[in-house]
Amino acid sequence: MIINQEDDRAQADLEKMIPKLNDTHSWYEAWLNFAREREDSKDYDLASVYYQAAEFYLATTDPNKEKMYQNIEKHSLKAFMILIMNPTRFPMKTPIFLL
Repeated sequence: MIINQEDDRAQADLEKMIPKLNDTHSWYEAWLNFAREREDSKDYDLASVYYQAAEFYLATTDPNKEKMYQNIEKHSLKAFMILIMNPTRFPMKTPIFLL
């Protein structure tokens, strides 16, 4: 999971989110809610990262874990397609290597 420290969108989200993080349940709920907000605003790059963060503390037996994986994949692909079609949408200061 990588959040660009210089991304103003992420910084604003983190400022609102951090006070809500009290335990693993609040962690899941906070990241999930912000992921959905970013999905609704078509910020698929952040939505993908936030779904990944929501998944982090889920037990392997939790049925939501698979849903989070599906959302991570779906929104990563959407963000990648936007990047290909419009590379200026995600200004990068460091190169990204795709393996």
